[in-house]
Amino acid sequence: MLQVQREICSCDVYQEDVVWPSSPDDSISSPIGNTFSSPGDATRRKRRRRPSAAYANSPPPQQSRFAAPDATPTPSSSHRSRGGRRASLSTPVAATPSSADEAPPSSEGGEGDDADEAPPMFVWGTNISVQDVNAAILRFLRHFREHPSHTEGKYMRAIHHVIEVEGESLDVDAHDVFEYDTDLYTKMVRYPLEVLAIFDIVLMDMVSRINPLFEKHIQVRIFNLKTSTSMRNLNPSDIEKMVSLKGMIIRSSSIIPEIRESIFRCLVCGYYSDPIVVDRGRINEPTVCGKQECLAKNSMTLVHNRCRFADKQIVRLQETPDDIPDGGTPHTVSLLMHDKLVDAGKPGDRVEVTGIYRAMSVRIGPSQRTVKSLFKTYIDCLHLKKTDKSRMQAEDPMEIENGSSRNEEDTPLDYEDKVEKLKELSKQPDIYDRLTRSLAPNIWELDDVKRGLLCQLFGGNALKLPSGASFRGDINILLVGDPGTSKSQLLQYIHKLSPRGIYTSGRGSSAVGLTAYVAKDPETGETVLESGALVLSDRGICCIDEFDKMSDSARSMLHEVMEQQTVSIAKAGIIASLNARTSVLACANPSGSRYNPRLSVIDNIHLPPTLLSRFDLIYLILDKADEKTDRRLAKHIVALHFENPETLQQDVLDLPTLTAYVSYARNHIHPQLSDEAAEELTRGYVEMRRRGNFPGSSKKVITATPRQIESLIRLSEALARIRFSEWVEKTDVMEAFRLLEVALQQSATDHSTGTIDMDLITTGVSASERMRRENLLSATRNIIMEKMQLGGPSSRLVELLEELKKQISGSEVHLSDLRNALATLASEGFVAVHRPHTLAVGYLGDLGLIQFKDLNAEKSPFQRTYATQIKRCGEMARKLRFFREQMSKAGLSPSTKSVTQVDIDMDDLEVKLGELEAELIEINANGEKLQRAYSELVEYKLILQKVGEFFHSAQSIATAQQRDLGSGQIGEESVETPLLLDQEMATDTSKQVVIEDPVIDPVSGEKVEKNVFVIFYSGEMAKKKILKICEAFGANRYPFTEDLGKQAQMITEISARLSELKTTIDAGLLHRGNLLQTIGEQYEQWNLLVRREKSIYHTLNMLSIDVTKKCLVAEGWSPIFATKQIQDSLYRATYDSNSQVGTVFQVLHTKELPPTYFRTNKFTSSFQEIVDAYGVAKYQEANPAVYTIVTFPFLFAVMFGDWGHGICLLLAALYFIIRERKFSGEKLGDITEMTFGGRYVILMMALFSIYTGLIYNEFFSVPFELFGRSAYACRDLSCRDATTVGLIKVDETYPFGVDPVWHGSRSELPFLNSLKMKMSILLGVAQMDLGIILSYFNGNFFRNSLNIWFQFIPQMIFLNGLFGYLSVLIILKWWTGSQVDLYHIMIYMFLSPTDDLGENQLFVGQKTVQLVLLLLSLVAVPWMLLPKPFLLKKQHQDRHCGQSYTLLQGTEDSIQVQENHDSHGHEEFEFSEVFVHQLIHTIEFVLGAVSNTASYLRLWALSLAHSELSTVFYEKVLLLAWGYNNIIILVVGIIVFIGATVGVLLVMETLSAFLHALRLHWVEFQNKFYEGDGYKFYPFSFALLGDDED
Repeated sequence: MLQVQREICSCDVYQEDVVWPSSPDDSISSPIGNTFSSPGDATRRKRRRRPSAAYANSPPPQQSRFAAPDATPTPSSSHRSRGGRRASLSTPVAATPSSADEAPPSSEGGEGDDADEAPPMFVWGTNISVQDVNAAILRFLRHFREHPSHTEGKYMRAIHHVIEVEGESLDVDAHDVFEYDTDLYTKMVRYPLEVLAIFDIVLMDMVSRINPLFEKHIQVRIFNLKTSTSMRNLNPSDIEKMVSLKGMIIRSSSIIPEIRESIFRCLVCGYYSDPIVVDRGRINEPTVCGKQECLAKNSMTLVHNRCRFADKQIVRLQETPDDIPDGGTPHTVSLLMHDKLVDAGKPGDRVEVTGIYRAMSVRIGPSQRTVKSLFKTYIDCLHLKKTDKSRMQAEDPMEIENGSSRNEEDTPLDYEDKVEKLKELSKQPDIYDRLTRSLAPNIWELDDVKRGLLCQLFGGNALKLPSGASFRGDINILLVGDPGTSKSQLLQYIHKLSPRGIYTSGRGSSAVGLTAYVAKDPETGETVLESGALVLSDRGICCIDEFDKMSDSARSMLHEVMEQQTVSIAKAGIIASLNARTSVLACANPSGSRYNPRLSVIDNIHLPPTLLSRFDLIYLILDKADEKTDRRLAKHIVALHFENPETLQQDVLDLPTLTAYVSYARNHIHPQLSDEAAEELTRGYVEMRRRGNFPGSSKKVITATPRQIESLIRLSEALARIRFSEWVEKTDVMEAFRLLEVALQQSATDHSTGTIDMDLITTGVSASERMRRENLLSATRNIIMEKMQLGGPSSRLVELLEELKKQISGSEVHLSDLRNALATLASEGFVAVHRPHTLAVGYLGDLGLIQFKDLNAEKSPFQRTYATQIKRCGEMARKLRFFREQMSKAGLSPSTKSVTQVDIDMDDLEVKLGELEAELIEINANGEKLQRAYSELVEYKLILQKVGEFFHSAQSIATAQQRDLGSGQIGEESVETPLLLDQEMATDTSKQVVIEDPVIDPVSGEKVEKNVFVIFYSGEMAKKKILKICEAFGANRYPFTEDLGKQAQMITEISARLSELKTTIDAGLLHRGNLLQTIGEQYEQWNLLVRREKSIYHTLNMLSIDVTKKCLVAEGWSPIFATKQIQDSLYRATYDSNSQVGTVFQVLHTKELPPTYFRTNKFTSSFQEIVDAYGVAKYQEANPAVYTIVTFPFLFAVMFGDWGHGICLLLAALYFIIRERKFSGEKLGDITEMTFGGRYVILMMALFSIYTGLIYNEFFSVPFELFGRSAYACRDLSCRDATTVGLIKVDETYPFGVDPVWHGSRSELPFLNSLKMKMSILLGVAQMDLGIILSYFNGNFFRNSLNIWFQFIPQMIFLNGLFGYLSVLIILKWWTGSQVDLYHIMIYMFLSPTDDLGENQLFVGQKTVQLVLLLLSLVAVPWMLLPKPFLLKKQHQDRHCGQSYTLLQGTEDSIQVQENHDSHGHEEFEFSEVFVHQLIHTIEFVLGAVSNTASYLRLWALSLAHSELSTVFYEKVLLLAWGYNNIIILVVGIIVFIGATVGVLLVMETLSAFLHALRLHWVEFQNKFYEGDGYKFYPFSFALLGDDED
C-alpha cells in the first residue's frame, strides 16, 4: 500500500514538473498585470502532492477557499469559495496529503484511534505525517482552553457560535496553536497549503457531526502569528510560507470577477454543456456539441449568465512609518483578496495581514510565451485585521445606517462584558478629568490643551439636512507656540491614538501629496488615482507638523477639506470628489522661532486668515520664565527618566482602555442638543457678541462669528460623548464656552486694547490696528496733497516719514507702515508711478501711425489690468464736466486758446481738480444757504410791514369805536374786545394782504407770488390744525409781536441784516466767478490731458501681460514707411523714462488681412471719405478716390453749370480755406463743421461749375460774348424774335462754348436738350468704361485671371457693343451734321437687325457692324455666366485632389496650422451657390448697363432744371421789378432775387446736384470694380480724440 502511494506521488511529481501555463489566455486570472499564471495555478501545483482518495463520511462537496479553477464546484453548489487558494475536498487530485476517504479521529472512540487502521501518508518531500497533523488539529479544536477552569474549549464555543449565526469562517489565533502544540504551529507556518486544507476538513467534519443539516462551508482563518515579518525582510525562502505583515492600505482595485466554472451552449441545437472548470487559467472550450443527435463542430458559445465567478481584488499595502529604517523609503507589496475579504480594508486603514507569500512568473510580452527569469511576488491573504488595540476603531455612521456594519460573527465573545465596563467607567463623576490625565500623561500640565484634544478625539455629530446642506462634526485644532513646548509630542500621541491617522510635515508635503494625485501604475500601465494624506485619513485625524512651513499651494488645498470635507480632483480625465472627513491637528512655530506677543497669530506664523478661521480652537503654548513652574516641570521630566513609582501619576487609564472608550463613544453615542443646552448656546453667543460693544463709543469689535457657535456645538457634543450621554446638557455647553474662551484669550486677544477681537483670526488685523492704519493713510494722503499743492512733483520716502512722525504723535510710525500706506494709495489711483510703457504709448499716440490690436478681447472692461486707472481718469473727467456745467450756469465759456503744450503732471491735476471741486461745492452750498437766508429775511420784512399796517389799522378802528361808545357803555370790557369782534365780523380781505411784486421762495429758490395772512385761533387743538394746514400748503410761518415799537425795531434790524447778506452774497458770487474764470482758462488743457491719459490706459488694456509679469506685449498694424518713426519714438520713450531695458520692436508675418491705409492730406481726405462712406477698399485694391477728385466735381458741375453760381461757391470755399486755422481750433455746429470739412470739395465743385458755366455761357442765366462776337445775325432789320429761321451765319463759329445768340431763341430748349442729353450719355459710358478697366487692374494685381477673361472682357464687349456704339453714332452725327434718327437706329438694331437702314445710314458697312456688335453682345452674356462657375469648381477639385484623407501631422503646431488653413481656405465648395451668385451678377450687369446709362441722363435733367430756374428768377423777379421804374419795387425784387438764388439755387440745387453726383459715383461707377470689403486703418492718435471720447 505504501508502494502504491509512492507511485501516485511520483505521478504527482510529474505533473508538478510541468511548466506553469504560459499561454496568453492564462493571464486572465493573474492578480497583477503582465503575468501569465494565476494563484489557482500555483495552488493546483501544491495540491497535486496530495493523495486522491476521499473521506467516506465527508460532508457534501463544498468549495474550499483554496479551490483552483479545476476544482470549482458544480452549479448545484450554493456556496462560493473564499478564493483560489485551497483545494476542494472532493477533488480527486487534491494537493493535500489527506484524503477524503480518511475519517477524522472520532470524538467517541478516542483521538486518533482510527488512524492506525489507515495507511500512513506523508507530506511530499517531508516526514510530516498527515494522520498526525489531523489528530493534532482535532485535539486542538476540542481541548484548547484559555483557562483551566473553563469547562468547554474556546474553539468549541466558537464553532457553536458560528453555527448559530450561520457564519462562514472561524478565526484561529496562531498564538493559541503555538501554546497548545508547537509542532503543529511550525508545520502550519511552513506548509500552510497542506495544513490549512486539513484544518478545513477536520472543521467541516466536526460541524457535520454537531449539526448535520448545516450546509455552509466554514473556513479557518489564521491570524496573529507569533512573529511579524517586515516587508523589506521578505526573501525567496519565505515563498509558499505563511507570513504576517503590518502596513497601511494605499490603494484598492475594483472588484474583479474571476471565472471559476463555465457552461457552453450549442448555437445549432441549443444544447447546454456540463460545467467546465478552469484548468491552469484556461477554459477548455468543447470543439464538438455533446448532444449525440447534433455533434456539430465549433458551434459552442459561452453562456456568461450561467457561469460561476468569484470576487477578487488587488490591494496595495505600504510599510508603516515605524517600520521604515533611517534613510529608507517605504516598500509596498500586493495583496490578493478573495470573496469575503474583498473590500475588508479601505485605503488609509492600518492593517495586519496574515497570508501566504506567493510568486508568479512574468511573461516577456503579452503575445509571447517566453517568461522572464524574475518572478513577481504577492501575498495570498488569509486574514485581515484592522489596526491594533492601541488605536481607536473608526466606523462610518453612514455605513451603519446602510446596513454594512460589522457582522455578528466578527463580534468578540466578551464584547458585552467590555461594553458594560466602559459604561460603568463613564458613570464616574471625574471621568472628564481622568480622561484628561490619561491623554499623553508624560506631558506635564497643558490641561486645557489636552481637553481640547480630547474633544477632538471624541468629535461631534456630522449633520446633514434634508435640503442637502451638511455640517461637519470634526474639530480642527491648531497649536502655536515656542519651540520645546511639546507640540510635536502631542501630535505624535494623537497620531498613534487616532483611527486612520496620518502624520505629515508641512515642509515635506505638497498639494497633491495631501489630497490626491494621478499616477501611472508601473505594473498595469493604467492611470490610477493615488490618495493623499487627507483622503487616507478619512474618518480619522490628520496630524500636520511644521504647518507654517507648508507651501501656499498645499495650504490652499486645505480650505475645502477643513470646511466641506471633500477633495475635488479634475486631472488626466479623472473628475471626482473624494471624501476627506478628517479632523486636522496642526502645529506651527513662529517665524522668528519665538512667539512675539505684540503681533497677531497670523503675523507670527504667516498663515492666510481664511485658513486660520477654519480652526475651531487655536492654542498658544508659550515658554514663559517662572522659577516655580520651571522647578515643577523639571521634576516631572526627571521622574519620567528615573521611573520612580511614587512620583508617577496615579489613576490613569491604560492605552487599550482609553482607545476602547473613545471608539465606543464615537461609534455608538450620538448626543442631541437639549432645550436647556440650546438656550444656553444662544445666550452665551449673544453675550460674546455683546462684549464688542463699548459704551459711549460707536466702535464695535467682532468678538464672535457664526463659526464660533458651530465650534461650540461640536465641542458640546464631544463633551456629552465623554459622559456617554445621549443629550447635551447645560454643563457641557458651559465647558465648551470655557474651552473656546481660553483659546480665544490666547490667540484672539488684541494686546493693545486687552479685548478679544475675532478680526485677528478672520482678517489678521485687529480693529485698533485697522484704525491706526486708516489714520496713517489719511495723514499720508494729506501730506502728499499738501506737497502737490506746493508744486513739489516728487518726494522721498524718508521725507514723508519725517512729516508723518511730526504730525502723528503718540504712536510709532515705521517705514514699512509708510510703504503699506503708499501701496494702498496707489491701488486707489491716488498715487501713480509713471512707467516706461506709459510714456512709450504716449509717444506713439503723438505719432499716430500705429493701430493696436486688442489682445484681451475676451475680458470685460472691469477685468482688465488698468481698469482702476481708467476709472480714475473717468472720475477726473466727471469733475471737468461738473466745471463746465457750472461755467455754463454762470454764463462763462472755456478759453478758446489753442492747446498745444501740456506741462502739468497727472497727479498734480488730480489733486487740483479735487480741491477745486470741493471748493466749488462748498461755495455753492454756502451761496445757497445765504440766498435762502436772504429770501427768508425779505419775506420776514414784508410780513412785518404788511401785518404791522393791518394791526395798526385794526387798533385805530377799535380806539375810535371805544371813543364813540363812551366809557359808561363799555363797562369793564377791555380794549381787545371790539378788536376781536371786528376781526370776527370782518371779511377775508381784511385778514390777508397781497404782496405786489413776486418774491423768491426760500425753499424752491423760484420767484412766486405770495399773500400775507393772519390767523386768530383759540386753544391748542386749533393751533395744531392750523399748523398742519400751513405745512400742507407750504406756507412759511414767522414770529410776530403786537408792540408797534418792537415791530419797527425788528424791521430796522432785518434791513441791516439784509444789507450785510447782500454784500456777502455778492462777494461770494464774485469769488465763484473768478474761480470759474480761472478754471475756464485751463479747462481745455486739463481736458486734453485727461483724455490723453485715459486713451493711453485704454490702449494699455489692449496689451497682454507676459507670463513673467514684467513686460507688456503689443500687436498692431502700421504703414511700412512709419517703421523708422515708430522705432525712434520708442527709443525716445526709453531714454526719457531712464529705463534700463528698451522696447523691442519686431515685424510679424501673418496671414490676416491688413487694414487699408491711404496717405491723405487736407485736400484729398474729404474725397477719400466720400469713397469710404460706400465701403473701405480691400487691402491693395484700386482706390477710386484718385479719379473721384476730378470726376465727382465735374459731374456736379455738369448739373450745376453757371459760372455766376460757381463764383458764389468759390467765394464760400475760399472763406473756409482762408480761415481754416481759426475754424480748426473751434467747436463748430454740425452743419458748419460738415461744410468746413468739405471745403476743398466745394472748391473743386466751384471751379468746375465756372468751367461748365462758361461752356453753357450762363451767368445767372444771362449769356455774355466773352470769347468774341456771335456767329449769327438777323437777316433784316425787321426780325425782332431771335429765331434760327430769322438768323443767318455771318461770322466764324463761336470759339468756346454755346453761342450767346441761342439763349432766348425759340430753338434754345431743343438745342440744349439734345446737346446735354447726348453729352450725358457720352460721359456716362466713358465713366463706366473706366470702372470696367479698373477691374482689369484689380484682377491683374491679385492674379485673378478668371475675372479678366470672364468678367472684364465680356463686360467691355457688352457695354461698348451697345452703348459704346451709341456714343460713336452721336460723335459721327455731330461730326457729319447728319439728320439721322439715332433712336430709330438703336431700336431697329434689336428688332430688325437685317433690314436695310435707308436714310438712317451714317457710314458704309453700318449694317454689318451692327450685326457683329449685336452678336458679340449676345455672346457676352453666356460668356459672363457659364464658364466661371465650372472653372472655379475644377480649380477646387484640382486643389483638393487626393486630399480626402488628410495626413496626420507630427506636432500640435502643424495640426493647428492645418486647422487654421482649413478654416480660411478649405471650406466645402457649393457649386449651386457659386452659379446662382454668378447668375445674379450677370443679370445685374446686363440690366445695370441699361439702367446705369439711363441714370446718367439725370445730368441733363438737373442741368436743364437749374438753367430754367435761374432763367425764371432772373426774368420773372429781377427784370420784372426793374421794369416798374420804382426804387422800392426794385429793392424788393433784388432782395427776393438774392434770397431765391441763395436758398434755392445755391443751397437746395447744390445739395441736390451733390447727392446725384454721389449716387453716380457709388452705384454707376464703383460697382463695376470696387468690392469695398476691407476695414479702415484707425491709428492710435491723440489728434483724433474727441471731446466725448470714452
